Parts: sequence; C-alpha cells; structure tokens
Amino acid sequence: MKGKLYIFISLILVLSCSPKDNRSVEETHQWVLPSTPLFSQSSYWGVVSATYVKVYKEKNIESSVLSTLRRGDVLEIQRRDWDVPGESLWLYIVQQDLAGWVSAQNILIFDSPEQATTASKQRNQETE
Repeated sequence: MKGKLYIFISLILVLSCSPKDNRSVEETHQWVLPSTPLFSQSSYWGVVSATYVKVYKEKNIESSVLSTLRRGDVLEIQRRDWDVPGESLWLYIVQQDLAGWVSAQNILIFDSPEQATTASKQRNQETE
C-alpha cells in the first residue's frame, strides 16, 4: 500500500511541475527589460570592481575600445541596456571626458556619488 501511495504522490508532483502550455520553461521565465534610463532617478554611480574594465564604443566586445578603467574608478551611469535580450547587461557610463559602454558584471552600483566615492576608497584600501 505504501508503495502505491509513494508512486501516486510522485506522479502528481511531476505532473504539477510541468509547463501548462507548449512553451518551454526558458520561454516562460525569461526577463527582458527595455532599454531605458537606469531605474527611476536620472543617474546612478558605479565603482569598478575588477582590476581593469574596458570601455567600448558600442555595447559589445567586438566594438572598438575607447579606454580602460581601473579598480576603484568612480563613474556616472546614465543608461543600461542588454546586448541581446536576456544576455549581457551593459551600462553607458560617463567619467570626465570619457563616455561609452562597459559590461555591468564588473561595476558596483550606488545611488549617489558620495556612496560610490566611499566604496572606491574602501576598495583601494583593501588592495593596498
């Protein structure tokens, strides 16, 4: 009796976890955000968390490299966008006379320049 009950419960669990339509799980759970200014405030601030981060003219690694940022650099983030929906998130940044795209994976994001500057100082102290 216990064996039949175990099989019945297992069957119900398997059937209840399957998609209800013909779309795959990837199609039903994919997040695609529109290309818009970052969140609701006009700009955010970022701190480079990797040793070096390349700044590209366009939002892909095949684009020409405009410059290289170093760990602890503080930048203004004006936009965010996906290179291909759901793939890599890119940030459009401004730092002094430089403006271009960086991969979001190596940037820490903050609400204010003060927070970013404090985080930058802490990062630089950690590496000394």
